[in-house]
Amino acid sequence: MLSKGPPDRRPLFISHIMPAQVSQTRAASTLMIVLAFFCLYFFWGSTYLALRWAREGFPPFFLSGVRNLIAGLIIHFLLNLRGVPRATAREWKISAIIGALLLVGGNGLVTFASGFLKSGIVAVLIAMLPMWMVILDRPRNAEGRRDPFNLVILGGVLVGFGGVLILVIPKLREALTHLGDHGAVMEGLAAAATVASSLCWACGSIYSARVRQRGQISAGAFRMTGMQLMLGGTMLLVISLAAREHVSKADVLATPYPLGSLAYLIVFGSLLGFTSYIWLLGVVPSSRISTYAYVNPIVAVGLGWLLAGERLTIWMGLAAVVIIASVAVIVSARSRTPTAGDDQARADEHGDRAGGGDERGDGVEQDGGGAPVDDRTGGDFSKVVDRLG
Repeated sequence: MLSKGPPDRRPLFISHIMPAQVSQTRAASTLMIVLAFFCLYFFWGSTYLALRWAREGFPPFFLSGVRNLIAGLIIHFLLNLRGVPRATAREWKISAIIGALLLVGGNGLVTFASGFLKSGIVAVLIAMLPMWMVILDRPRNAEGRRDPFNLVILGGVLVGFGGVLILVIPKLREALTHLGDHGAVMEGLAAAATVASSLCWACGSIYSARVRQRGQISAGAFRMTGMQLMLGGTMLLVISLAAREHVSKADVLATPYPLGSLAYLIVFGSLLGFTSYIWLLGVVPSSRISTYAYVNPIVAVGLGWLLAGERLTIWMGLAAVVIIASVAVIVSARSRTPTAGDDQARADEHGDRAGGGDERGDGVEQDGGGAPVDDRTGGDFSKVVDRLG
């Protein structure tokens, strides 16, 4: 039986993101964890403004496709240099499905919306991701039945959707009222696309967790991430060709922002940010990693105001407060909600520690790339996984 040990005298922020038990059982330094969280909080939060600047020179699907394809190729090349085992045909198929949901539906739609909406608005709407996760991935009890919604979580979801409506309804109403106004119509479509983007990301994350939970993936986390980036980027470029997107050299070179932002998105968004996210999944509980969902909007709104002169309205501030507060309630309440698989998960985790990690060589066990999800619960996607996996 483990003893409680000495009291935790670390700063409050450190003790929140890195529980003492985790830091003792995993060989991860406090400094590395803090730096990884900084990458997740700041770099991912800053990508919304980078997307807006990159869209000044690049069309949306071309931009998203090039960004993800290059990042995926870099990861794939580095893994091959390390001699990491290659993936199977089945894992390529699963990666294509996850890449379509996360990168085409998720990242692609956000990139489209960034050309018509303020970066802060896009980030605030994306913050509703945990709400979709709660709705789509309800836990199942020992009998296999879905548990009823926790009243606190249900209240958080309803309040959060109220915050989303504060931002979306005015855009849609203006678009319907001024159908001849191209700008108003595109803003309405962009708002709807952003909401759909968070739904696609949630679906892809749940599917990713399910196939790994069922043992349908044996490739390591970084290998799967590289494949998803490559395949998703390729699909986005195909969509770009089908949509006849045109890249204007004059627009790209008009200012330093488009090319500089593209490089920033590849290095700090896809490579450094995503790598930090994957590494954290191996050393910190996913419920704590989920806090990025309500830190990113704060970073995005602040940078948009400071660097791009984006005007902060009362309604935008109110919606941000409502959505971020609701996400905080959902994440904290869900992390305290036990599931029928908790005991088995603890046993599996103990076995992973004793066995030394991922046998395929990447050293990290996680869901293959996506938003943090509780892969111990039996969500609504079981039948979908059976058919697609």
